[in-house]
Amino acid sequence: MQGAGPSRLWAVSEDGSWLVQSQEDRVLVNWRKVAEGAKYAGFDAMRERLIKLHKLLDRPQGVQLSPRVAEFSYVNQIEADVRDLHETYAIFQKPERKLPGDLVAERYEAVTRLQHEHGLGQVTLTIEPAPGTPPTTMLNVSAKFFAGKPLEESDFTALVDAAHDASKEAFFAVVSDATMSRWEGTP
Repeated sequence: MQGAGPSRLWAVSEDGSWLVQSQEDRVLVNWRKVAEGAKYAGFDAMRERLIKLHKLLDRPQGVQLSPRVAEFSYVNQIEADVRDLHETYAIFQKPERKLPGDLVAERYEAVTRLQHEHGLGQVTLTIEPAPGTPPTTMLNVSAKFFAGKPLEESDFTALVDAAHDASKEAFFAVVSDATMSRWEGTP
């Protein structure tokens, strides 16, 4: 029998929309829509909570944490029937010739690599059908930045900001202007 796996601690806000997850090698801050009509709190609110949480982390006297990776993920369920995917997402193109049969779903995935002043980054973007009525798609954008050199503890926000900026840029690259005009807020 092997020892116990890594410990994981979850804390949830009273309304259930904020989630903090702490593990041996990471701290995660999430916002999730739990109430109908709830509005995304926005990156600034999430960043502020992460900074407050960072200040509360327990560490031995005189020891600094050295950030290695920062990741920002944005997940959005977007109403889009397969018939209007081409109007919803700028990345989809209608085929020049009709496909045989009835088209029931389309998927898209892209992975990019980018350079940052602190190291390398990667953006993964997927669009796939999601169950539900009306028909919807799930747009997932995840940017991860890896520290290419030892960083000061205070540099963790630079990695987080770079990941957010890349996620936001990817989001705006694939969602059409017509779709964005339907929303009050964006990531």
